[in-house]
Amino acid sequence: MRKLTHSIKSYSSHEINKRLGLEGSVWEDESFDHVVRDQAAFEEKLLYIRMNPVKAGPVKRAEDYKWFWQSPEAGTGETPVRTKLQRLAAKQKR
Repeated sequence: MRKLTHSIKSYSSHEINKRLGLEGSVWEDESFDHVVRDQAAFEEKLLYIRMNPVKAGPVKRAEDYKWFWQSPEAGTGETPVRTKLQRLAAKQKR
């Protein structure tokens, strides 16, 4: 996994720098990954990603963040995380 991550970051940083006419690091040195083993774990990670722009402040509701997209099929099962996401969404609407 580490070699794959390095390869992706190396290629993408070269492309980003080339297109923007820049030099230097694009990515921070880190390797933080999780194995998604089931639907509940997937939805937990999805909730974390969706709530990042809300926690950081650019939007008040996750669905207002224009760079996030989720297919209608993603996260349709009933899980504790899905229920939490629904509660958070309802709370944000108030």
